[in-house]
Amino acid sequence: MLLAREILGYRITQTERNNAFELLELVELSHVVNMPVSQLSGGEQQRVAIARAIARETTVLLADEPTGALDESNTIKIAELLHKIAYSKDVLVIACTHDDRCAQCADATFAIQDYNL
Repeated sequence: MLLAREILGYRITQTERNNAFELLELVELSHVVNMPVSQLSGGEQQRVAIARAIARETTVLLADEPTGALDESNTIKIAELLHKIAYSKDVLVIACTHDDRCAQCADATFAIQDYNL
């Protein structure tokens, strides 16, 4: 998660390393902490991307198919995590998804069908 900053020459503090590890734990990937993202499966890469988005600590998190590459178990876990982040960190999460299981974790949903909202 911190490789890009290291490549750009930024000094990474122990606090930043700890925060990154905690985020990887949130998405159940702490066991791949030292692996390049390119060596991870598609689902693992998806979860790293979600951890990176959470790390940004923004007030709005836009997620395009956040569970698209995940199996059923991880889909539910990530959908619940995004819901939890929305409330615990006061973040507006806007997710586009075709997955009803993911949509069920939302407080509000909108459907587009035949070009109509």
